[in-house]
This record gives sequence, C-alpha cells and structure tokens, in this order.
Amino acid sequence: MHAARLSFICQSVVLLAITFAMHTNASAQKKGAGAAAASPSAASASPSASSASPSSAPVEVEWLAYSSLDKVLDKLATYACGTDPAKVDATKVVILDPPAIQALQAYDSFYDQAESLIDAFADMAPTSGAGGSVDDFADVTGAVSAAAVASTSETSSSFTIQDPTAAIVLLGKLRNSTSKTCRTAYYSGVYTVSEISGRPDVAADLYTAPDDGKSAEEKEKELTKQPATKKLLTVPEELEALATQRRQTLLTILGQKKNASPFVCRGIATPIPGPNPAAQGQAPAATAISSSDPCVTAFNNLDATYNAFLTALSTPNSTTGQPFVSAAKQGYHLRAILKAATDQAPVLGIYLSMAASGGTQQDRKNLLTAVFTGDWIRYSGGVSVNIIVFEEAGKTSANSKVLFSDLVRFRTPLKTINAPSDKTCLNSGDNLGVFDPKPATPSQPNGNCIP
Repeated sequence: MHAARLSFICQSVVLLAITFAMHTNASAQKKGAGAAAASPSAASASPSASSASPSSAPVEVEWLAYSSLDKVLDKLATYACGTDPAKVDATKVVILDPPAIQALQAYDSFYDQAESLIDAFADMAPTSGAGGSVDDFADVTGAVSAAAVASTSETSSSFTIQDPTAAIVLLGKLRNSTSKTCRTAYYSGVYTVSEISGRPDVAADLYTAPDDGKSAEEKEKELTKQPATKKLLTVPEELEALATQRRQTLLTILGQKKNASPFVCRGIATPIPGPNPAAQGQAPAATAISSSDPCVTAFNNLDATYNAFLTALSTPNSTTGQPFVSAAKQGYHLRAILKAATDQAPVLGIYLSMAASGGTQQDRKNLLTAVFTGDWIRYSGGVSVNIIVFEEAGKTSANSKVLFSDLVRFRTPLKTINAPSDKTCLNSGDNLGVFDPKPATPSQPNGNCIP
C-alpha cells in the first residue's frame, strides 16, 4: 500500500514537472516572437539608444559571435590562399574594409583636386573664374547599434563588431598561411602599410614640345596636351608639385619667368605715375602690374580655391578626429599597389564588411531547475559578413575579374560556455598583491594573486 502510494506521488511529481516545462517553453516562444516583432518600432522610436550602450549582448554571446567570425574568415583565408581551385597566382594580397575604402577615396579625392588645381594654374587664362570648392571627404563610421528582445526564457541580442576587427583577424590568418604572397598581405584601414618598392605609372595629359626650328609664336600655337603617363606621387610630393606650379604661374604673370607654362597669361605692365625720366636723361620709368589686371584677378580667384583646399586638408574630421590629409596618406599606399597590378603581376583583393552580429541567450526554467539545478542557461552566437574576392590585373586588362561575392553567415548552436582552462585567481576578492609581488610559481605565474 505504501509502495503504491509512493509510486503515485513520484509519477505525479514527474508529470507536473513535464507539464510545467512544456508550458514554460510554449509561453516563452510566444513571448519571444511578440517581442521580436515589436523590437524594430522600439529601436526606431529611440534613435539615440544605440549610443547609450555599445552592446546589449551577454559577453558569452559575443564570444560565440567572434568564434563564428573566426570560422568564416578561416574559410575565406583557405579559399583565397589555400589549395582551392579559385586561388590566383597574385603577387600581392590587399585587404579592403570600410576604413580602407575610405582611405582610398580620400587619396583619390585629394589627387583629383590637386591635379585639377595644377592644371588650372598651368592653363590659366584671363577669363578664369574662382573655380570650384574643395570637398572635405569625411570618414564614415557606423554607429554602434544594440537591440534586445526579451522574454521569460530567451533574449536575442545584436551588437556591432567594429570594422578593423574583421580585417585584423583575416590579416592574422593570411600571415599564418602557407602562401608566401599571403604572408605579406597589405592592410591600410587603420595602420599604414610598408612602403612599396617602385612607383606605378598613371595616365596624364602632358604638353608636347614643338620643333626647335620654329618661332616662339609658332611653338606656342602648336603646344597641345597629349595622353601620356607619369609616376603616381605621394601626398607630400603632390602638394609640392602644386605649390611649385602656383609659384611659377605667379612669376609668369608678373613677367619674372618666361617659360613656366605656355598657356599662362601675362600681366600688362604700366608705368608708375611720376616725373618723366626720359626727358631728364634717366633710366626708363619703373613699371608695375595693376591688381585689377585680368591675369592677376584670375590668379587671386584661383588662389582662394587653393587656400581653401589646404585648409580642408588639415581640418580634423568631427567624428574620427583624423585630418583629411592623414586619411589620404593611408590611401596612397593601397592605391599604388592596385595601380601597379598587371597581367604578369596581378593583385588579389579581399573586401569584407560586417553585415550583422548577435545571438541568443536561453534561460530554461522548470520544477527540477527550481529545486535542484538552477536555471539552464545556454547561448548561441553568429555573424553575417559581406565578402568579395577579386583579381586586379590593371585598368586596361581583360583579366581583372571577381572570383567570389556573397553574404557568408555562420551561427553556433545553443550551448553552454566551458569554464576557462586557467582558473588561477578567478575567485580573488582583490589584487592588492601587486604592491608586494610574490615569487612566481607554476600555479600563480605572475606571483601577485592573493591565496
């Protein structure tokens, strides 16, 4: 009789526990779905919430998300530099992410504007106007966003993996590859890459010299610009070339230099008012070029644009604090590498940017966890990465192509987080031992833990 009653009680307890667990999971899924649907409006209603906290995800979710990123980039490194058939015989490998693209755009913008000013000074005619203005290319940095969806059992979280992280992880994997080319990969999103050997050629329009047997007037009429090439200049060299052309143009206008540029207009010198020196047998009267001379006016207008250009170069970005000229210097190295690509020496480019990262914390409760084990907590994490792998063989080459382009994702299953392999000092209530360090031991390598 007692045995039957005890068996009935045990069965009832088990049945109650199972029923409670099923009810908890069902309500958790319903609440989780409802919270997920409401999260976009909540996020949009508070646009400044993302700046309040850099992440809403538990640290365990972030660990798993970074592990997922490691898996994706390990596969990418194997694809680009391993034994995969898509591997190319590139002589250089360049990693491009949003900061690197911004640096490239900064240099391209700087170079185009500097070259335009050089041409404007060299070809300045009396009808020249003020010219354009200089656009200060601003680094675009993504704001950190966080959105939490909570319920009694599951909490979904998203967080931002900063742009340099993915590139730095990939750079480390490429440097550990068996490919000699990949072990010397270039990255310039945050840190400047090493100086490259040699300078690539870039397209340019240059003056062609006419025959020496013709008169000065005939030579000037025949002077035209023809397509040619010249060496790609660094930022300091380009600024020096611009300053030199500006100085030569001014000297030509003032009549102090004859052949600085064949198309620069010459100012008209007029005598300075005063006594007639010729009537007194003295030297010719002194002359000067008026500030209202059309050539001087054109120069002053263009010089205002030149000064605005220099001001923009040194103005710090309001978001990053980095001057425009600093970003342009970083971009020069990557642009030089890509410009140097040829059919015989192609460059492998790897572009990647983080599309999303986040995970889920699951907190499961039932009668058994309440009485015996405590909550069963598990975590998952995942990432989505935009990836493009391309081969650059030169601007005019037909061999430049995209080898791979896709949104690659990886998510870990729900799992518990293992304890750290080194548990030394994890339960220390303080670290006051740093003031009186003890000799290091195998169990306490730094010797500063309080036993």
